[in-house]
Amino acid sequence: MSKNNEILYCQPANTEEVHELDASEVLKDNEICCPPFEECLWSSHPRVFLKLDERGQVKCPYCNTLYTLGKNK
Repeated sequence: MSKNNEILYCQPANTEEVHELDASEVLKDNEICCPPFEECLWSSHPRVFLKLDERGQVKCPYCNTLYTLGKNK
């Protein structure tokens, strides 16, 4: 599959109000990105990097998605 075909079939961005993070989505220094890497940028705001707070949560200032670490993470 070509790179262009992959873009056509990617998951639409920012469709969740709350996104429970998988451990693989947490980057260095407790940062995450919104929209997540598996989601398309063309249907969203620019990708931003956000730092999780002491509770393991952060809210995106663009789309208001709340990102939270799962209890078993």
